[in-house]
Amino acid sequence: MKYTRRDFIALAATAGSGSLLLGGLPERRTAAHEDMPAEISNALEHQTHDMFSEWVAWLRNAGVPGYLGEHSVPNSQKGWPPEEVNKWLTLLDRVYRLIDNNDTFITAVTAHVASHTTTGANGLKVYGPDRDDVPLDQRNFSVAFEQAAVVEAHPPTAASMRGMNASAGAFTQTGFSAASPGAYGGDYVYPDRADFAYLRSRGLNLTRVPFRWERLQPNINKPLNSVELDRLRRCFDDAASVGMQIIPSVQNYGAYFFGDQDYKDIGSPELPISAYKDLWNRLAGAWKDHPAVVGYDIMNEPYDLPGGIPTWEKASQAAVNGIRSRDANTRIWVSGNHKRDGYAPGLYCFVANHPRPWISGRLVGYTSHAYYGPGPGYPNLYDDVVAYWESRGY
Repeated sequence: MKYTRRDFIALAATAGSGSLLLGGLPERRTAAHEDMPAEISNALEHQTHDMFSEWVAWLRNAGVPGYLGEHSVPNSQKGWPPEEVNKWLTLLDRVYRLIDNNDTFITAVTAHVASHTTTGANGLKVYGPDRDDVPLDQRNFSVAFEQAAVVEAHPPTAASMRGMNASAGAFTQTGFSAASPGAYGGDYVYPDRADFAYLRSRGLNLTRVPFRWERLQPNINKPLNSVELDRLRRCFDDAASVGMQIIPSVQNYGAYFFGDQDYKDIGSPELPISAYKDLWNRLAGAWKDHPAVVGYDIMNEPYDLPGGIPTWEKASQAAVNGIRSRDANTRIWVSGNHKRDGYAPGLYCFVANHPRPWISGRLVGYTSHAYYGPGPGYPNLYDDVVAYWESRGY
């Protein structure tokens, strides 16, 4: 099935932020293999272990850290019975144990998602709001769902920050564009001090804060929107006040909406790589000294750029260069091209698209996402997914 960018972003919005477009993979390893842990009991666990092991091996060989920016499994909001949810939670715990054992390589994790909404997200909310009868900016996180117990059982380590996505800053309304950015507090919102304090009380120390390029820079290659910049600075100040660390993430999938349905990809004549570099040059200048900001996630899930993977590698290097001209000390997280025929978006796709590291510069790491499918939005029951991966050679 061919997804347009609008389809992709719409599906991502149902999860809060990020994509669940998980398709088939080429057959990889049949049956057990030499380095497979003895506790692996089925094909889904096998596939998950191999997926993470391949990404960690890539990071080790590159000599750089990794950041798992999104991952989760559904909870009872999915509509599944407790015994089904528990199967997925067991898998999530195995993933975190794998991360714990590789925390010198996977040095940051933000699970998906802490949300200000009470609907959608395919049951992927880890933390939810206190109420739904008031606008977004009057809600705060106060509800923990089933995944929270797993996440909290694997707290930050000396080597690895742990936390949540707080997705509402990337929400878009119908007709969203640079010319129609939506209403703050109604269509989108950034977390505030109470939100960060709640997440800190759960033992977490990192929050990924998505935002939209169009709201921060309504005209490319022009000054940033001071009102929006102030909103994000207050958000970061609130984080710092309770000891929370922040990774801001531009949530644009490699494109920019000039008008409704009028989106252009980075690398096109209308949105040259230089405009993307300009954005990050300005953001780094604004955020470089903020005590809460411990990294920049320079683009969420880029894909389908003109010229393909080489265009993204060139664009991401340009963004890194733009940041480094203003900020020498903040970690930069670079995602891989998010799509490849025959591969699911995520860790395997990252490694297949980028056989070797492509970014030069100091304090750079790479980020990717992982969901445990197949299928958009977890349509299959656990045992059916096990059977699927068995059919793929695991």
